[in-house]
Amino acid sequence: MIIWLNVDGEVQPFSEDELAEMGVELGTPAPIGGFVYSEVAFKRLPLDFGPMLIGCGVLPEQSKMVVYGSKKARKSFLALQIAHHVALGKALFALPVSKVRVLYLQFEMSLATLQDRIVEPVEGCYIGTTMKFKLDHVAGQMLLDEVLTQVRPKLLILDPFYKLLGGDVNDASQVQVVLDYIDECVIGVHKCSVVIMHHENKEGGLRGSGRLFEWPDTIARLIKHTSGNTLKFEDMRNAEEVEDIRLSFDEGSKAFVSAEVPISVQMTNLLDEGVAPEELKEIFPEVKASTRRSIVKRWRDQQQGCNGG
Repeated sequence: MIIWLNVDGEVQPFSEDELAEMGVELGTPAPIGGFVYSEVAFKRLPLDFGPMLIGCGVLPEQSKMVVYGSKKARKSFLALQIAHHVALGKALFALPVSKVRVLYLQFEMSLATLQDRIVEPVEGCYIGTTMKFKLDHVAGQMLLDEVLTQVRPKLLILDPFYKLLGGDVNDASQVQVVLDYIDECVIGVHKCSVVIMHHENKEGGLRGSGRLFEWPDTIARLIKHTSGNTLKFEDMRNAEEVEDIRLSFDEGSKAFVSAEVPISVQMTNLLDEGVAPEELKEIFPEVKASTRRSIVKRWRDQQQGCNGG
């Protein structure tokens, strides 16, 4: 990189090594307006790349995901399971998971019902239930800010979305108030990733305002079948695709178990174990070359991000 400096009235080019030899430190100037940098300064920002909370591009650090489904699809069981797996750093349906502190807030269940669903309590997972928590009101925002300040989670799970509003979930302006608060405070200030559990409408899509469909980085649908469930990743900004995951519910553990491991997850796990990318063609001959290239590229991008560059 070439840096141009004014030396004795004449603008001259210097490399970073030459500047280091001259004892010149390349500091980062204060951003214009609090967030705008020259591209040269922006490239030098000392960024700290955090973990992919749920791998394969499902939930990067400081991102947001909406999981929705029909009534009785066991969405809240899945929410608690996500909380436990991330708090433990335990793979979720073969998706790799990073271990971080989690806060799960439930707004429909009684204390007794929620307590009954916890078979094995998990360290690093904080949990609460209340019926009077509205994020489109200042009082609710202040309460959540206080809780986040004390718990300091890296993942916040809110279940379900419609209970976060004092108003109508179909009102785009009221929904936007909640989404803006999450963006600006929960993610921007407290550096949390966010998972929101939500209901589907009569047509099988996301219930309420379309703002919620446009907002998340990942949208997943929990589909109920007579023989089990399917977790379908419908939209992802940080990955090209993750295959549908077939699930069955285990009444003893009160948790879902995977009926099969997606091909992309199998490939990612093999790459993590040291298998060379070119070997995947022999291991998975039925997979298209374009799909293999996409999975390898995503894995390399994730490795680069985890290594800080």
